[in-house]
Amino acid sequence: MTLVMQVLHGAAMDVLKTLDKNSIDCVFTCPSPFRYYSDNEPNYIGGEKQPQEYIFNLAMILDECIRVLKPEGSLFVQLGDKFHNGLLMCIPSYFELTMIQRGYLLNDRIIWHRTETHRKPPKPEKGFLKNYEYIFHFVKDPNKFYFNTSSKYTKTSVFSYPLEDTYYTNEFDSGLPYQLSEMVIDTTVPKGGIILDPLCGSAKVGLVAKKMNRDFIGIDINLETVEAARIRLGL
Repeated sequence: MTLVMQVLHGAAMDVLKTLDKNSIDCVFTCPSPFRYYSDNEPNYIGGEKQPQEYIFNLAMILDECIRVLKPEGSLFVQLGDKFHNGLLMCIPSYFELTMIQRGYLLNDRIIWHRTETHRKPPKPEKGFLKNYEYIFHFVKDPNKFYFNTSSKYTKTSVFSYPLEDTYYTNEFDSGLPYQLSEMVIDTTVPKGGIILDPLCGSAKVGLVAKKMNRDFIGIDINLETVEAARIRLGL
């Protein structure tokens, strides 16, 4: 069977509306952090001025993801936190509660333990090193969602990997370790299934999906990034 690899250009909300309802097995995305982009890029997720706006815009995109997700599908979102005036902004907590209030069903809260040593994750002047980030796993139907219980990744909900070096050489790569995409695909995307990343950047998830013989659909608002992702996937 020939793999289907697509990287679509456009705003995530607009492109998602062109996809069929109940057509995707899994969504996995790693949005740009809050305030990642400057004020001259307000249309990008991560370019908002207020955390409430950031969470709202992300939630609107995920509502469309839920629409295209199959009843047995899963939705994964990776989020780190931010500091302001030396204090945590609690963005993952705010996101989690917001999504639950919107009716999302949280099945797992996964922890990515960041183990890189060449560049330590940020920490306040006083306090513990913040060397972790969250991956939230939502399901559409708690009684139907597909899950590969024989996967090697089911033994824990804490995964220890370093940030990948591509984070420092490619501004559109989240640096998310390939093992985390592999974990998502191996546990929740059946053979012949489709995984979607609505904020795909340079398509790290797609690259792993290709290696694991799963179909992939990526979306990104930046045309230059889309072109680079297509080259990366051999399209």
